[in-house]
This record gives sequence, structure tokens and C-alpha cells, in this order.
Amino acid sequence: MIEFATAEQTAFALMEKAGIEIPDDYLGGIEAMANKEDESLSSFVLNAMMENWQAAKDDRRPMCADTGLPRYYIKVGNEAKLEGGFVALEKALRQATARATQEIPLRPNRVHPLWR
Repeated sequence: MIEFATAEQTAFALMEKAGIEIPDDYLGGIEAMANKEDESLSSFVLNAMMENWQAAKDDRRPMCADTGLPRYYIKVGNEAKLEGGFVALEKALRQATARATQEIPLRPNRVHPLWR
């Protein structure tokens, strides 16, 4: 059985990873382009991107101020059992998103119009 806390912690960890880390092959491609680039502006921009990603990794902060809207695509097998059922899974994902917004921190993209 998948426990509620496991679902919440896993969702939080995935949001943190998505906001902070860059896959090695992607970063390698950007580095290769920066090394081949002849134009000074293009080279400057690519190098600034790499510096930003390194700072995000070192500081454990999101690499971009706008981290987008969270979306979860979940596949489960026929035998999957979740503590509290699938309604609890939605609650775990909402909790993880709220926690990530505060702790990572992510930019709050949706706020209550009266109670921000």
C-alpha cells in the first residue's frame, strides 16, 4: 500500500527536482552550443543561462522566477492501493504543491483575489 506521506513527499521531491535541476544531456548540449557560437550576444546569453543553472543548483533554488503551473500525470496499475484512496492522492498532491511553494520556494501562480 502506498502511504499518504510517501505520495506527498514524492510529489514534493519531483517538484523540487523539476524546478532546480537540468538533465546532464541538456546542459551538455547548451555548453556545446556556447562553445561553437561565434556571435558575442548569443554566447553571452548561453553562458548566462549556464551560470544561472549552476547558481540554482548550488543554492537549491529554482532556476527561473516563473516555475509554471504544476501538472501531475499519474499512471497506476490495477492492483494499486493508496492509503485513503485516490481522493487522498489528490489531497497529497495539493499539500505537496503548497509545501513546495513555501519551502523551495516556487512562485505562487494562483492566489485568492481577496486573501492573498
